[in-house]
Amino acid sequence: MQARLARGVTTLSLGVALMLAGSSVVAQSPSPASPTASPAPGSSPGTTSIQPSPVPVVHRRVGRVGFDYPASWTVRPSGVNMRYITVVEFIGTAPSTAGCTHTANSTSCGVDMALGPSTVSVLVEQFDGPTMADPFTRAEHASGETSVVQIDGAPALLTRTPSATDPTETSAVTLTVPDPGQLFAATTVRAEVQGPGEDLLWAQVDDLLASVHYEPALQPTDRMDEAAGVTAAARAIERLAKGDPTFACFPRTPGTSRAATVRRLPFYTRLDRRLPVTCSTAIEGTSLELWKMALTSAWTAGPDRTAGSMTSTVWVGLDGEPGVTSGGGGDPPPYLP
Repeated sequence: MQARLARGVTTLSLGVALMLAGSSVVAQSPSPASPTASPAPGSSPGTTSIQPSPVPVVHRRVGRVGFDYPASWTVRPSGVNMRYITVVEFIGTAPSTAGCTHTANSTSCGVDMALGPSTVSVLVEQFDGPTMADPFTRAEHASGETSVVQIDGAPALLTRTPSATDPTETSAVTLTVPDPGQLFAATTVRAEVQGPGEDLLWAQVDDLLASVHYEPALQPTDRMDEAAGVTAAARAIERLAKGDPTFACFPRTPGTSRAATVRRLPFYTRLDRRLPVTCSTAIEGTSLELWKMALTSAWTAGPDRTAGSMTSTVWVGLDGEPGVTSGGGGDPPPYLP
């Protein structure tokens, strides 16, 4: 069952039409069991549009994201880099472009969808960098016109942008798909259409988004056994400690702790006095190809200090390579200069 991108959508049923990574293959879209009518995203309340007849589709892959689009549409490669955003390509029937204008003091970049009558354009972009929150935080804070959908079990965001002139109509639909192995990276697929004939164009966009999946298939860490988590944690802490001795306090085995006396804690300057702490390690799997490891330092109350703790979060890859690490969660340590 495919979900239409009508107002209020909260789920997106995602199927694998073709599993041919890196290739372009023309195929027929599957025929529905019987003709069905459903609301079109750009239509007025109460109107419906009949699902289009099966049309030939082409399979395409951008990074780890695979999808199908109508064979009658054209791919327009771009490659324009906007620092943390790369415009990969446009797919559709409009002559969309991206570019940058350079002056002596600044650079201005932008996208021109160049929609004309009865046209559609799908913009494919890749995001990376510290300007993005991690995919799990993004999903937790989704609101308004943004809904959380599942792609092969991983959280993605589907955003409907209402028309500026008529909020009941849709001006754009954007699917944000997190990169499975990098915390602050994602591929976005943004579609815009212009009528007449927008019902059919939105239905084709809907089919494209419903075909999105990961290639090759995800290896979610929350489906791996305990031994895999132990191995990932041990490797990550060993590598962290080589670069920063403050991580040497943490045990290599998740679910355990050890006592130590330290003069420094991760992400803090050297303390004025030695601090007795208990260092503990915990790790959990996620729906992406990342482990979430928590490294906690705790201290008891004393004559010149209050009890407290702080936790550093480390995102670990399948190979045990530590990635993005954030600290400072909890209480500031005593004896700071």
